Amino acid sequence: MEEINANNATHVIYKSYEYSNFKFVDYNRNICEKNLTKLIDLNKERNRFHLFPIVVDMSLNIIDGQHRYEASKQLNSPIHYVIDNCDEGHWDQITKVNIAGKKHDITDIFNMLLKDNDPTCIELKLMLEDFPWMPLGNFIRYFLGSGEHMGKRTILDLMRCKQHKLLNKEHKLICLKGFVETFKYFKVGHVQSFKLLWQNSNVSNPYELAQNLKAKGFIPVKSWSVSTFKEDLIRHYNKSKRAKNKISI
Repeated sequence: MEEINANNATHVIYKSYEYSNFKFVDYNRNICEKNLTKLIDLNKERNRFHLFPIVVDMSLNIIDGQHRYEASKQLNSPIHYVIDNCDEGHWDQITKVNIAGKKHDITDIFNMLLKDNDPTCIELKLMLEDFPWMPLGNFIRYFLGSGEHMGKRTILDLMRCKQHKLLNKEHKLICLKGFVETFKYFKVGHVQSFKLLWQNSNVSNPYELAQNLKAKGFIPVKSWSVSTFKEDLIRHYNKSKRAKNKISI
C-alpha cells in the first residue's frame, strides 16, 4: 500500500496492486458490463482513476466504486482508494455515499433490501411472479405508494430508511387484476385512477366495472397522461350511469 499526498484533501488517497485485499459487500450494486467496458475504454490510454478514488471501510470492503475497482484490475492499474473510518453499517454507508454520486434508483434499493431479507420486498417479489412482464419500478410504486404515512417523502426515501410497507395490498391487487385482465396492460397512474373510480362506484367488483367500461367503448391508450386518462375514464363511466350517480374526481 502506497500513500499519495493530496493537497487540501479531506482523506488520504492510497494506492495498491493487491487486488485480493479488496472485498465486495452484499449491498454493492451488480456490475453493469456496459459501464465497466466504458470505464476501461476511457482509461486505456490515459489512466484517470487516481482522480476518482474508490471508497472503502477499514477492512477494505468496497463502499463505493466497484466498477472503478474492476476496471483498474482488468487494466492492471493500481487501485486508488480512500478509507472511510465511519462506524456506520454498510447499508448506511452505501446509501449515503450514493446520494452524492450516481443515485440508487428504486430497483437498486429493492435488490439491496432483498439481500437484507426484507419481508416486504420478498413479498413483492413473490407477487411479481404473477405479473412477470410488468416493470419492476412501476410495480413497487403501485404497492408502496399513495399512503398518508409518506408525507413529503418519496417511496425511494422510505425504502432507503427501511420505513416502506405494503399499502392496501389485497384491495390494490384485486383492482390491478381487474384492470390488466380487461385492458391487457399496466400503468401505475392508470390503475390508481381506475381503483379510485371503483371505490366511488356502486359496482361490486372491478372486473364488472372494467367490462362495463369496455362495452361502452372505453379503450385506454398507453400514451395517455394520468390526467387525460382520468377525464376519459370518468366521462365513459358517467355515460353508463343515471345522472344522480355521476361522479367527479
